[in-house]
Amino acid sequence: MNFKLFSTSYYARVHFTKQELKKGKKLLNAGCGEGDYNYYLTDKFEEIISFDINKIDVNTAKLNSPKNCKCEVGIVEKIKYTNESFDSIICLEVIEHLKDERKALKELYRVLKKEGQLIISVPHSNYPFLFDPINYILEKITKKHLAIGSWSYGHTRLYTRDKIEEEIKEAGFKIEKTLFLTHDFTGMLENYIPMIMQPIVKNNSKNNSQTNKNSKKIDYKFPKILDKMMTALTKLDATILKKREKSIGLMIIAKK
Repeated sequence: MNFKLFSTSYYARVHFTKQELKKGKKLLNAGCGEGDYNYYLTDKFEEIISFDINKIDVNTAKLNSPKNCKCEVGIVEKIKYTNESFDSIICLEVIEHLKDERKALKELYRVLKKEGQLIISVPHSNYPFLFDPINYILEKITKKHLAIGSWSYGHTRLYTRDKIEEEIKEAGFKIEKTLFLTHDFTGMLENYIPMIMQPIVKNNSKNNSQTNKNSKKIDYKFPKILDKMMTALTKLDATILKKREKSIGLMIIAKK
């Protein structure tokens, strides 16, 4: 099964992406990783094009994606498709890894159709204390951090709401909505667990494109009990703390 589903912040991204993304003909999944969103969004689009820089992840995506999905190696900073090729684009937990995120955003703008929809998610610099207490204290005292918690998974930067919205607008997009994903309640439940579990459950946890590890079959289907439990937690967290801007992640819904 997809063990990422035990991460409340991951589940929230899936939940709100499915909720916010409009149906269309052609979707670009930029920085698709192992292709899990291809599975979750396949019913919304006639065709899904997905790419990632990591060859092993792309092979895993090919192995697990539905028939209407194409998976290939590529980079967000230089997308091979022509102008206005896609009705919608998702770019989830990607640009915080890039050297030049502004160039990447301009490329996403270029290949999106007029009035098309963009959904981006990034890690939030204003994260809950209970999610990453070690870095929370370190950053307050020393202005430095460790590569754990909010700064794990190869993140080179975290974003404030103002910073990510400014960069998206600078690329030409219009912001429609910004969501604060996963607050103190579910952040407390998650803490450092996904970071510890990732090397165990992810085939290529260090995103090394040169690794010789083989791709693997993954069952992305939500077990009913887990789905109900995580949906309840996500809704409870969003309801109790809906006015709180301290969160693990940010999700921006924009249009061209």
